[in-house]
Amino acid sequence: MRYYLLQIIVDVWPTIRGPYKSPLTRDKAALRIKAKIGNEDGIFKLDCPSSNNTKGMKPVVSAYSSEFMERVTGKDF
Repeated sequence: MRYYLLQIIVDVWPTIRGPYKSPLTRDKAALRIKAKIGNEDGIFKLDCPSSNNTKGMKPVVSAYSSEFMERVTGKDF
């Protein structure tokens, strides 16, 4: 699996960041971005199959919870 961030800039323009080595490094990057931009952009997890041998597998987008961001950063976004 390849780990990315999907950032929706000003809730209009999609941008993909990554790939990251692991879900943990991706999550840390999400926290850094969120701390910098606040609520201005949407930040989502994007998991993609890592090889051509994954026939039928599709990318998966999922949201970060507000509890995750608050618990780790101590900030209320």
